[in-house]
Amino acid sequence: MATLYSGELDFPGARSIAKLTRRFTNKATGKITATETVGFICSLVEPDPNTILAVVRKHWTIENSFFHTRDVAYREDQQTMHSRHGPLNMALLRSTAISIANLTGKANRKDSVAAFNRNPNSFLLTFKVSNPLDTS
Repeated sequence: MATLYSGELDFPGARSIAKLTRRFTNKATGKITATETVGFICSLVEPDPNTILAVVRKHWTIENSFFHTRDVAYREDQQTMHSRHGPLNMALLRSTAISIANLTGKANRKDSVAAFNRNPNSFLLTFKVSNPLDTS
């Protein structure tokens, strides 16, 4: 961990940098399967290691709870759409679908989202909304 001096790094708000080595452990065997070292740019002045660790864990809690669901349900990391506003619009639609699935109170968001993808009318019925495209 190192404190940065004004102008030392051309990154807005950067006050310190830190290096963290992560070890990935197989829960079944208890063996370390991989390690990686990553760097962090931080706005805190002289943060202690426990503070850095808490911030990193908080970040991954959010990543694993929401974005992981988006990736698992929609394979978002494998999407190839790169033009204009398409990627952002699709991310917003996926997030909305996941949020709606959360509102149903089902424990497994992935299964809820998958069910809505297979049968969009079930989503409408869940919220007692008539299908605006249904002409019957």
